[in-house]
Amino acid sequence: MIKAKKPKKPADKIQVHFVFIEEPFDKVAPELMKWEESSWWPKNAGIAVVRSPSGPIQVGTIFQYKLGARGWTSEVVRFSPNRLLASTFKSGLLQGAEAISIEERANGTRVEYEIRYQIKNLVDKIIWMFVGERVYSKAMKKILAAFRNYMIEKSKQEHEKKFEEPS
Repeated sequence: MIKAKKPKKPADKIQVHFVFIEEPFDKVAPELMKWEESSWWPKNAGIAVVRSPSGPIQVGTIFQYKLGARGWTSEVVRFSPNRLLASTFKSGLLQGAEAISIEERANGTRVEYEIRYQIKNLVDKIIWMFVGERVYSKAMKKILAAFRNYMIEKSKQEHEKKFEEPS
């Protein structure tokens, strides 16, 4: 008897974006965890993100993403305060998972965003391939750059304030 081969599961697409910030972990991590509710989040990021419920992130927090006319929902499944935020996509355009991790390094802090995803619908695959993937990647780079710039500016202001205060 000849056994039929199981169809291969389509491979996940992966995007990884990171920034390195020459600031201590204890200053960087709490600011990053504010994510889309922060003052540093770019107004024209290219992607809309809404947290439910608003406030501190925890396991079960829902994020709704909107990229043009398409969107998806993710739910936080692992959360280690100031270290890791991992969520899985529950509905919509993308299937898969994403994670934001924060690592303390000797000379600063590394912030990494990783997304692993699949798109099942043919129409959505075509739209994603020609428009969505590029726009999403650009948006994540813009968000991480905005965060890095915010932390640099905040550090400058703190250093200037130290020199202005009388001893």
